This record gives sequence, structure tokens and C-alpha cells, in this order.
Amino acid sequence: CPTDWAIGRSIMAEFKIGTNGVARNGGIVLNYTQALTAGQIDTKYVVVSVDATRGKIRILRYTNDIFTEELAVNYAAKTNTWYRMYASLNRNSTRLTVSFSVSEISGALAASGSVNISGVSDLTGTIGLFANQSSTFFNKFLVQ
Repeated sequence: CPTDWAIGRSIMAEFKIGTNGVARNGGIVLNYTQALTAGQIDTKYVVVSVDATRGKIRILRYTNDIFTEELAVNYAAKTNTWYRMYASLNRNSTRLTVSFSVSEISGALAASGSVNISGVSDLTGTIGLFANQSSTFFNKFLVQ
């Protein structure tokens, strides 16, 4: 059921990126929406992802089958390491501000950042977990 109750809240997930799969990533989905437009299903969402393949934390905007990179921060992520990620989205007029912080659960290797994403018309989406062609293990998921 779509809801905007997560806007302005912090989402926390703990995950470990495995070594199997085509890619090595994991993260949080924000503002997942689907709508029927001109007879086609229109799917949109925002992802905050630790990408061990590229060595980055990435904020991606997804529209149907296209990922658009909104922000990439260098981050020496490793496989078989547990991460704790916090992500939040806040609205400001027609903009969506995505903020994140990531650290190894051991406390090492931390990074944080934020980016404004314009052109987002529907801010009533749901939240969830993300892994794209990756063997990723999730431990905790919390909305604060």
C-alpha cells in the first residue's frame, strides 16, 4: 500500500555483500512507485547503494529500465563485510533530498552525503531493500 509515512524518517538496514552474482551491491530503496500510464506500467524509485564492484556509494534514480546516477562517492567497499546504512528522504517543494550514511558494522570506513533530486512528482512511494544481480544478505531493517 503506497504511503508517504517514511518521508522525513531515517531508514536503517544492515547487510553483507556476498561474492556470488554478476554484481556486488546492496542498499535501500526509497519512494518506490508504480502507475499505469498510457497502458504501460511506469515504475520509479530512488536507491542508496553500496557498490563494491565500482568502489562507490551511489544514489540512483530508476525509471522503468533505466538507472540514472544522481551521486557517486568513492568508498572502498568489500565483499563479505557487514555494513550499516542509514538513508532518508525529505521533500522541499518539488525536490526530493536524499541523505545517507554508511559504515562497516565494525565501525571502520564511514561515509555520508546528500543530493537533491528534482523532477520527482509523486512522493507517496514505499521503501524496501535493494540488491541488483547481487548475492546480498540482509540482517536488520528499521524505520526511525
